[in-house]
Amino acid sequence: MSFHFCSLCRHFDTNERDEPCVSCPVELRGIHLGPDKTKKEWFVRYLDTQKRWSAKVFGPGRRTKGIVEHIKLELDEIKEAPWSLEEWCDVVILALDGAWRAGFSAQEIQKALVKKQKMNKARKWPPPVSEDIPVLHRKDGDE
Repeated sequence: MSFHFCSLCRHFDTNERDEPCVSCPVELRGIHLGPDKTKKEWFVRYLDTQKRWSAKVFGPGRRTKGIVEHIKLELDEIKEAPWSLEEWCDVVILALDGAWRAGFSAQEIQKALVKKQKMNKARKWPPPVSEDIPVLHRKDGDE
């Protein structure tokens, strides 16, 4: 009997590599990846699974205004409970929903996230003044 580590639910399991881990919640089993899969594949698979579910439950279309309004409501909930990981995840899921509804594929969203992270790392940032004031990157030529 061999064991492998499930990167999705973080448990050790004895199942074959490409089968869902028995410890994974049922709702995650459709996106399970064995230990030989890459994180990139997991993210694309997650987005594809989320897209199918969202389209089935909320219907087709861009829904831009509705998604933006929903994000605003979730941000108010974060202000009330900033320690709630669930509320932060709601904003992330809604943003990703908006991106695929705007016509971008899971692969394009993943690539754009990596590109944006590299861009932010290359920018110049002033030191934070306060926890309550946004830290905005410097524009070209600003000191």
